[in-house]
Formats: sequence, structure tokens, C-alpha cells
Amino acid sequence: MQISIMGAGAVGSYIGHKLSQIRANVTLIARGEHLKAMQRNGLLLESTEGEKVVPVKATDSIESIRNSDLIIYTVKAYHNESVAKQISEYINPYAKVLCLQNGVNSWKNLEGIIGKNSIIPGLIYIEAELKDPGKVSQHGNVIDLIFGAVDKSQGDVINKMSDIFMKSNIPFTNTTNIFEEMWKKWFFICVLAGMTCAYDANISAILQNTKTNKVLQTCMKEIELIGIKKGYQKDSGVTDTIYQYLCDESDELIASMKLDLDKGNKIELNALNGTILELAKETNIKCPINTEIYNKIIHIFNSKTKD
Repeated sequence: MQISIMGAGAVGSYIGHKLSQIRANVTLIARGEHLKAMQRNGLLLESTEGEKVVPVKATDSIESIRNSDLIIYTVKAYHNESVAKQISEYINPYAKVLCLQNGVNSWKNLEGIIGKNSIIPGLIYIEAELKDPGKVSQHGNVIDLIFGAVDKSQGDVINKMSDIFMKSNIPFTNTTNIFEEMWKKWFFICVLAGMTCAYDANISAILQNTKTNKVLQTCMKEIELIGIKKGYQKDSGVTDTIYQYLCDESDELIASMKLDLDKGNKIELNALNGTILELAKETNIKCPINTEIYNKIIHIFNSKTKD
């Protein structure tokens, strides 16, 4: 099975490192100094298992996906339109794309560009960041790559993919409830990213502060009402689980959007907190706290990008 990882940043590089360890036929598509470092020195993974450098096949050529059976898509949502159009030019008709983006609708947006039944929706729970070019750091206690078929034509690729993930020791779940799982992950990221960006604090400090903890719980209740009305969750069970996870793992949780915001980079605000407001309008649910969070982040982003 030939695999390409499109957008090999922190998450894509983690997966690429694990697959390269078992000498899977995998190519990491990246750019800039990170690409140069991987080509020159290999890829270093710093994890709970220690540090290890492996040689990887890395390129900046999207054309390299021509013969791929599987494309693991970890591109930031704001690059979707341009990158997806390029993929559609070179992808072979039998290949599938495993979409690991944050967002409840991202996979569907990709399908509209790349082709019907070409996208396998998925998500990943992992705390990972690029420490330096050619060096990815994974920390925390939770790793789970979750995916599920939306068409029987995806079955063969999913079986092969599952076998490779098992051999490379990447924890994964092949689920029949992928849309509920995607909602839970998106819900979690919206709260983590939204609160930490809006209040410029880590989630542990937010939870410990009575005022911001109340804001967080009200934020979650607004999203819960949307989820129930859309049919993504039945009751408050999902909300309670996410809140408990935030509490249990608070010392390890860092949102990539917060890292990007601190650096003055582009952020996935529209795919996350912006989508809350779109869904609120669609379901006719008032979300004053989430509107305030969105506006706070816009203000902070604009002030950082002006500097």
C-alpha cells in the first residue's frame, strides 16, 4: 500500500514517523525548513517512549500522490480550497483520502472538490507539536486515530490501513459511529481552543478560576443544545465526558490554534468557533457566550497580525 501524508506538520509527521519505523511505503508532503530538515537529517520524534530519528521520504510535490492508494490529509482547514483542487488533479481514481482535519463538515467540503466517496472521515486525539524543523514532540496520555467508512467502496483501503496502523503501533479505532465521534472531537477542540485563545491562558488556569470556569460551562451548554438539535448527541452525556476529560488532562492539553495565535500565524477559527455561530443560526439557538469568545479571538488575532 502506497501512502502519502498531505500537510506533514505535527500530526502528519507523528504518523509518518511511526509508519516509517516499520518501513511502510510512505511519503511526507511538507514545505519550508521542516521539509529541508527531514530530507537532510531524517525525522526526530520525541514521545513518551523516548527519542528516535528515522529516515523519511519527504517532498513538496503534490504530484507525488499520483500512485498513492491512501492520502492522509492533515492540512489546515484554511488551505482546503487550494490544496484540495491540486489533489483532485493528481489523485488516481481508486485512491481514498483519510481526512483528519478539525471540523464537522471538513470531510464533506473535501468530497465536493475531490469526488464522491473518495473521502474517509476521521479524527485524531493527540497532543503533538513541531518543536523545531525536523523534530516533532508528542506528549500526554491519549492517542487515538478514529475513522469510519461512509461507503462500501472504502472497505478494502480501510482494512489495509488498519493493518498498517496496527503494525506501526498507532492506536486506532474503526468505528461505525464516525459522525458522532467527529462531533465529540470538534466540540472538545472548540472549547479548548476557543477558551484558551479568548482568555490567553492554559486550560488548567481557566478551570481553576471560578469566573472563567463558569464561562466555559456555559459555552459547552450552548454547543450541547446545537448538538442535540442536529442529532449529534442525545443528551448532556457527551458534554459531561468532555468536561471531565478537560479536567483530567488539563496539564497536558494545548490547542494548536492557541500555538498558532501566539505566533501570529493563520488560525482555524472559521472551521471551529466560526462554525458554532453558523450552526447556531441554522438551528435558531442563541449562543451569546460563543459569540463573545469568537469576537475576543478576532480582536486578539487582528492585534497580533497588525504588530
